[in-house]
Amino acid sequence: MKKVFTINLILFLTILISCTFFTTTEAEVVEQQGTGKVFSVEPQTNSIDLEIDDVIYSLRTNKDTIFKGVKSLQDVKKEDKVFVKYIIDKHGRKFLISLEKK
Repeated sequence: MKKVFTINLILFLTILISCTFFTTTEAEVVEQQGTGKVFSVEPQTNSIDLEIDDVIYSLRTNKDTIFKGVKSLQDVKKEDKVFVKYIIDKHGRKFLISLEKK
């Protein structure tokens, strides 16, 4: 009886450890969009803070960011109304896909 219990316990622990170490949960990239007001802009660090629905979002730009109504992040000013599309990567970072000044 002790042998059966020991074998079952070892088998259970082996399966549990295998599932823990070999299961990877890849979070998908999520695309979001919204209209908001510019809270702050920092062209040196390629970042912008937007207030969308009373929540402040910190977004980063990159070489693929599309600007409409402005040439670059340097042309965006505090209090400007903008429409943005952005992604949230698997690490929770937010990157601008596009920014359109209203």
